[in-house]
This record gives sequence, C-alpha cells and structure tokens, in this order.
Amino acid sequence: MISNGFLSDSQHGFVHGRSCTTQLLKVIDKWTEIIDEGGAVDAVYLDFAKAIDAVRHERLLVKLALYGIHGQIMQWIRSF
Repeated sequence: MISNGFLSDSQHGFVHGRSCTTQLLKVIDKWTEIIDEGGAVDAVYLDFAKAIDAVRHERLLVKLALYGIHGQIMQWIRSF
C-alpha cells in the first residue's frame, strides 16, 4: 500500500513508525502555524470504537437514522 502510493502522507494509523501520537503532533504543528498567521481552527474528533465494538451494527445504524443521520455520512459509517 505504501510503496504503491495508496496511502496519504496524512495516514498515521496502521503505518510503521507512525501512531496516534505522531498524528497529534503533526496536526498541532499545523494548527499552530495557522493560528500564528492569524487564521482560525475548528476541529471535530470522533471515536466510534466503543460504538462499533459494543453494539450490533444494524441496531447502531437504526439508532443513527432515528437521530437524523442519513446520506453520505450514514454510508460512511455503514462502510466503517
């Protein structure tokens, strides 16, 4: 995957020598650069691990639909 260029340079999970820590350091460096230049940063971090591992997938999808999650976001979660 890496040698054929299928993974972005931004990929940190499941890549040798990279981790959640290296991703966090890289993103904080980028945010600091943006703020230093007078810009603003908005971020949302989602962790679906417990939701995916702890409940039946179909039940989770039904509940998300009841909360109004549809379209591309629902498809992304279903694929995940």
